[in-house]
Amino acid sequence: MGQQVIEQAMKNRVGMSLKDLRVNLLSILSSFLLLIAPFTNWIVLSGFGISVGSSLWDVATYHTNFLVSMRQASFALYSGILLVSSGILLVKSTRFGLLIGSAALATFTLESYSMFGTFGSGLLVLILPGVGFLLAFFGLLVGVASHWTKPMRISDDLPMLATRKGLTYAGLLVGSIAFATDGWVHWSTGHLSAFLGSTPYEETFHVVPWISLIILLAMLFVPKQLISGRLGSIVVLAGFTAVILDAAYHTSTGSVASLLGDSPGELLLHALAYYSMASLMIARFLLKR
Repeated sequence: MGQQVIEQAMKNRVGMSLKDLRVNLLSILSSFLLLIAPFTNWIVLSGFGISVGSSLWDVATYHTNFLVSMRQASFALYSGILLVSSGILLVKSTRFGLLIGSAALATFTLESYSMFGTFGSGLLVLILPGVGFLLAFFGLLVGVASHWTKPMRISDDLPMLATRKGLTYAGLLVGSIAFATDGWVHWSTGHLSAFLGSTPYEETFHVVPWISLIILLAMLFVPKQLISGRLGSIVVLAGFTAVILDAAYHTSTGSVASLLGDSPGELLLHALAYYSMASLMIARFLLKR
C-alpha cells in the first residue's frame, strides 16, 4: 500500500513538472527544419524528363550523378555536420545555434554555387539547389523569430493553438513553408509549370492561395485592425475558395493525382498547404473574436 502511494506521488510530481515545462514552439520547429535539411536533396540534376536529387551526405560520399570535386565533397560534409549541430544547439542557445546554422549555409553556398546552372549543348542538363537549402534557410528564419518569442508552458501552448490567434499564426507559418517548399521542389526538378498550372483555370486556382498568404503576411506589419477587419476576411475567403475550386476542377477532369501529389513528400506538402487555408478559414469565420 505504501509503495503504491509513493508511485502515485511520483507520477503526480512528473505530471506537474511536464505541465510547468516551458518550451518555445518556434525554436523547436527551427531545430526540426535544421535537423532534417541535410537528409533532403541539396543538389538536383534534371534532364531528359527525369530528375535525381542528392543530399549533403550523397555529395560528401560521391554518390551522385554528376562530378564532385574533393573540396566540394568535404564542404558538403562540413555543412551537414554544422547543420545537425545547429539543430541540436538551437534548443539550448538560440544565438549560438543560429550562428552555427548560418555558417553551414554559407559553407555550402560559397563552395557549391559554381555547380549550378545549365550544361551541355543541344541536350541540356540542369543542376539546381534542392529543397534542403530552402529548409535550412527557413530553419534559420524561424530561429530568428524564436529569439523574440517567449517560452510558454506546455499546458498553455496546446490550448493557445486552438484559439483564433493561434490558428491564424499556425496557418500562416505552415502555409508559407508548405507553399514555398512545394514551389521550390517543382522549380528545382524542372517541373515549375505543374506548380503554376497548365490551363488558365488551374493557374488561377494555384496562384490565388499563395498570393493571399503573401498579403496576409504583409498585413502583419500594418495596424492590427486591417488584418482583423473586412479586408483580411476577403483575402482568406478568396484563398480558401480557390483551394476548393481547384479540388473540384481536378476531380471533374479526372486528375486527382495532380491535386494530391505524385509522391509522399508532395502529398505531405499539399496536405499542409490545405491545412493552412482551412486553419485560416476556421480562425476567421468559425471562432469568436
